[in-house]
Amino acid sequence: MKKLMLLLAALTVALAACSSNTHTFRAVEQDWKINLTAKQSANATKTYILEIKYEGDALADMKGKVIDYTVETPQTTYTKQEELSVVGTIKNSGFFECQDCTILDEGDTITVNLHYDDTDHVFQLKAK
Repeated sequence: MKKLMLLLAALTVALAACSSNTHTFRAVEQDWKINLTAKQSANATKTYILEIKYEGDALADMKGKVIDYTVETPQTTYTKQEELSVVGTIKNSGFFECQDCTILDEGDTITVNLHYDDTDHVFQLKAK
């Protein structure tokens, strides 16, 4: 019985070492839902996934619209221009990756600026 308990404890520690550390930040306002997920893998690589979705009533007008977006985090400022898909989304699965940076923390300030139709739409993302 003691050996079984030691084996279970060792497996638990091994699984914890292999698991990833994930933080998600979100803003849902002004017809938009924005998610930024920071994942730290067991090998200490941090990968950031950005999802932007238009959920307003004017989806027909927004489809195919080119959006300039800027994401500001403590690690970097990232700017890109992309077209909204036919369902109103932009998904960037690996828009930023690093090994030597600190993973985003729940208290970090993350700002996303969407620029389209000559107007800026600024969002503060909060830890989920």
